[in-house]
Amino acid sequence: MSLDLKRYISATNILIVIIILTFIIQTWDDGYREAFRFSITEVINQPYRIFTHVFLHGHPIHLFQNMYALFIFGNLLESKFNSKELLKLFFLGGFVGAISMTIVLVLGLGGSGTAIGASDSVSAVFGACVLLFLNTNIEVFFIKMKVRTALILFLIYEALDIFNIFKPFPGVNIAHAAHIGPFIFGYLYARFFLRASIK
Repeated sequence: MSLDLKRYISATNILIVIIILTFIIQTWDDGYREAFRFSITEVINQPYRIFTHVFLHGHPIHLFQNMYALFIFGNLLESKFNSKELLKLFFLGGFVGAISMTIVLVLGLGGSGTAIGASDSVSAVFGACVLLFLNTNIEVFFIKMKVRTALILFLIYEALDIFNIFKPFPGVNIAHAAHIGPFIFGYLYARFFLRASIK
C-alpha cells in the first residue's frame, strides 16, 4: 500500500518544516539569530527583520508550542481556504506583531526592542480561526475540544503570565503585544475578508 504524501503537503506543514530546520541552524550558529531577529534599532536599515524573526525561536518548548498550534489552526484554516490566504495571514501576522511591539515600546509600556518567534504569526492565524470556526471540534494532545475552549485557555495563559502568576519561561520576557495585537488583527481580517466566502 503506497503512502499518500499529498494529504500531508500543505503550506502550513511546509512552514513548520522550514521553521524547525531554521531552529537547527540556530543551534549551530549563534550569529544567525542576531542577524535575523526583529530589532527596532536595526529594522530601518534591515526591513527584512520584520518577517525573518518569525522563523527563529529561543527555546525548544517555545518552538514546539508555536509549531503545534500552527499545525492545528493553520491546517484548519487551509481546509477551507487556499494556501495563499494562509501564507498571507501568517506573514501579515508577523508584520503586525513587529508593529505592536514597537508601539508598546515607544509608549513606554514595556518590551526590549528585540524579538524572535512565530507567536505573532500563529496568533493571527488563531484569531482568524476563532471567528470562523469557534464551535469547530479540534484535538489538542489527544483531548477533543472546541476552538472556543482553546480561546479560553489562550486568554488564561496570557493573563497568568502578564500578572506574573505563571511564567512558562523563567527569566524570559514574553512579548504579549506580539500575541494580542496579531490575534485581534487575525480576527478582524477574517471578519472582513474571509467570513463571507464560507457562507
